[in-house]
Amino acid sequence: MPAQISELHSNSQVNLINMKLLLSAYACFPNHGSEPGVGYLWLSKSLEAGYSVTLLTSGWSYDRLRSDPLVDHHLLDILVTGSSFGDGLWRRRRILYQLYLIVWQLVAALTLLIRGLRFDIAHHVTYGGVTIPSFIGFFAKKSIYGPVGGGEAAPLALARACGRGALVKEILKRGQQSLVFLDPFVWLTKIGFSEILIKNKSNLWVFWGFQKKCRVKAEIAVNTQMFEHLSFSEKGESKKIAFSGRGIYWKGGMLAVKFAEKFQEKYPNANVEFHFFGDGREFKEWEARASKGKVQRVFFHGRLSQDEYIRQFSLMDLLWFPSFHDSSGNVVLESLVLGVPVVAFDLAGPSSIIDHDDFLIDPNLQFSDMAEKFISKSNSLLMMSGSRRREISTYYLSKFSSKMLLNGVYQ
Repeated sequence: MPAQISELHSNSQVNLINMKLLLSAYACFPNHGSEPGVGYLWLSKSLEAGYSVTLLTSGWSYDRLRSDPLVDHHLLDILVTGSSFGDGLWRRRRILYQLYLIVWQLVAALTLLIRGLRFDIAHHVTYGGVTIPSFIGFFAKKSIYGPVGGGEAAPLALARACGRGALVKEILKRGQQSLVFLDPFVWLTKIGFSEILIKNKSNLWVFWGFQKKCRVKAEIAVNTQMFEHLSFSEKGESKKIAFSGRGIYWKGGMLAVKFAEKFQEKYPNANVEFHFFGDGREFKEWEARASKGKVQRVFFHGRLSQDEYIRQFSLMDLLWFPSFHDSSGNVVLESLVLGVPVVAFDLAGPSSIIDHDDFLIDPNLQFSDMAEKFISKSNSLLMMSGSRRREISTYYLSKFSSKMLLNGVYQ
């Protein structure tokens, strides 16, 4: 067992003897961003704080978690529901996967009921979406749902700028969001939990009638040890603009390609490279658009390991984050703690993380004005000094330190 965990456990035993925590994290394993990384973060910090944790997770996650040293922690029990094969089979179809997750939660609750398990605290962490129900709230004195997101809205013009297909998907997404009030499982979730954590205020409407249970809480934090040896020396003459995200229309990859086109039209002799990180079905379309010759010096890196991603990203000068549905923003936070400034829309997740107004763009602008804003801000931020980047890194490392993740949540 790592010495740090042992020490923290011994320091917290006085106040937290016999505090049993049920942590429901369908997605939970290390060295990964997004939901699995969020689940693992809450698990590791709960154990460090001295809670006796029962982790309720999926076979898909356990297969990736079982080799991690944390599994052998003396305060941890793991309850696995479902198989890796079954999870992988259903994950291929979005609608079927949504139904599968509901069944998974029902089976998990039934397992707890049959075993007669009760806890001091029950906490649903992943998946952190407002349409993902959870029924563990009925098995503890104090129960917490979230932080959850997914109820955010964005101007339709953003989707329209990504193409007709994206616009159709966005309209369908809005229709799906409106159906949340008709979902009996979501209502049961609202009733069953004593507290609801939302990632940003844009999700408050989903919990109409239960707003008194809600408060805003960030789901993400930074492990400061991963960023102890950052260098903020002046970077090379060639400036690097990055995009990072999954290959989904609302991540705005097509917007990033179009902004790159506009940037090079305005500054044809600029020594600038464009780097795309991530994978997914829409990446092929984005790469095809970029490869037509309108964007020079563009590189698609695919999905990288976490260590390699951080190494590569630390070499970037700027992050373009034109996502219009992120309820949080792991990519944004990682970029900021690396001292890489960000240009993003003033929407939901990014605006709840970014405290620098000069990094944000009004999402209601016409596309031509929006592109001009991205370009003008980028041209300025690419010149940022090493000392200024260090200031930004220090600020966000302090604000989102993982040491404060549990503050005010379980007490």
